[in-house]
Amino acid sequence: MYLQTTAFAWADRGAWDSALVALDVLAAGYPERAPALETYQLAVVGAWLGAVDINAAAGRRAAALQYLNRPPEGADSVADRATLAWTDGMLAVVRVDPSALAAARRALQSSHATDARWLDRSLAGFELGLRHLGRAAADSLAGIDATVPEGGLCWDCDPYVISVNRLAAARGLLAAGDTGRAYRELTWHEARVPSILFRGELFAGRAYLQQAEIDEARGARESAREHYRQFLQRYDMPVASQLHLVDEAKAALRRLSGQRDTTAQR
Repeated sequence: MYLQTTAFAWADRGAWDSALVALDVLAAGYPERAPALETYQLAVVGAWLGAVDINAAAGRRAAALQYLNRPPEGADSVADRATLAWTDGMLAVVRVDPSALAAARRALQSSHATDARWLDRSLAGFELGLRHLGRAAADSLAGIDATVPEGGLCWDCDPYVISVNRLAAARGLLAAGDTGRAYRELTWHEARVPSILFRGELFAGRAYLQQAEIDEARGARESAREHYRQFLQRYDMPVASQLHLVDEAKAALRRLSGQRDTTAQR
């Protein structure tokens, strides 16, 4: 769908408000299909990234639930409800609400969705983070999509979950000083598969930013400069809450290039 592709392009550029408007328009035009659920999911992931107001994200749940409760229930209803539960869990993570997160995990565990166990593993990792067990959370989230029972890449895994798991795992591993594993978590968006399958392009900018931070931490200055440039090239229309990321990346580029940073003196 054109509007869906447009929404992903806006989000990749940091224009999360425009991305959600595009999906809202799509959901209004197709009430019998899944855009309302994806709009809620995208909004919550955006809130987790600090790009979307948390109340605005939560406000989209009602439309998603209305879509799920439509008669008659379609063949994807069970999977969609599992997606809703995972998204509810991530909203609880953003709100730092352990009780709501536990309720979301119970909803997943009692569902009959084929990927319920995998989705619950994601929320279990984030639950460790809420308990301030950062390294354990990172280890739990790292590579979940590559450890499905069948082995290999998880083609049926939710693309938002893959991205969120990997970004969170890399962040935690970097904080623990494990730069090698952290870096390996961040290359999924470069996979040679249709971008709509893994939403890879949607999160590419943020992945490049984290790669740059890892490069800088391990002293790979030229690689860090290139990844900061990649981030700035993509994330060129950030919402106000994301402007600091662009400013920090520009400052890092000046620092790594040996230029004096005069912005702090103004």
